[in-house]
Amino acid sequence: MNHSSFSARTRQLIGSQAYQRLRSKKVLLVGLGGVGSYALEALARMGIGTITIVDGDKIEASNLNRQLLALISTVGRAKTSVALERVGEINPECRVIPHNLWLSEENVDDLLESKPDFIIDAIDQVDAKGALIEAAVKKNIEIVSVLGTGKRMSSEGFVLTKLSKTEYCPLARAVRRRVRQLEVKKDIDIIYSPLPLYSSPDQDSSKEQKNSIGSNSFVPAIAGLMAAERAINYLLAQN
Repeated sequence: MNHSSFSARTRQLIGSQAYQRLRSKKVLLVGLGGVGSYALEALARMGIGTITIVDGDKIEASNLNRQLLALISTVGRAKTSVALERVGEINPECRVIPHNLWLSEENVDDLLESKPDFIIDAIDQVDAKGALIEAAVKKNIEIVSVLGTGKRMSSEGFVLTKLSKTEYCPLARAVRRRVRQLEVKKDIDIIYSPLPLYSSPDQDSSKEQKNSIGSNSFVPAIAGLMAAERAINYLLAQN
């Protein structure tokens, strides 16, 4: 494939110099679920040069309703492996560095050794989010953290704001508490909705459903695309 054809519409929008700037940038994306898979897609299609992806999970049948990497043919496979193949089919010139592992306090510094230009946090787990935020702030790397997208039937209300400005979101509350414990001083960018969580009168109350959070196909996707938008616009503004 001719890369000039791949990038034609993007270059028409932002200009060739700006596009070349994106090709020189490195993004660290942690989490390849309903949010992260859509963020990855947008980054690759915009021409980001290097994307490091981190996720220790395998695709499950329950992911089919919302995760871009989830197909019947990919169930049971590592998300990082499927992501690597997908980006290769979209933008072969994008270098994808996969880490099939869970981010933790023990490995976060190693994952940031490549000195990414931007970090997208699409993790569900609070301690891992805290570890990534703490490391990003210490190393002065720009980060956006995506908060709760489950139990929502509308993307209305989702905004890019600061962590200190969040309200009514249980995950935001937990992350605020965790970063205070870690004594993180910087007020980071986050994407979230302050609107009340959705509660269906016909909600499935089985034991299996009680151990998970309901979700749909469009809210996590929109949040992931907003995270990619934040990354792209930040990188374009850098000289």
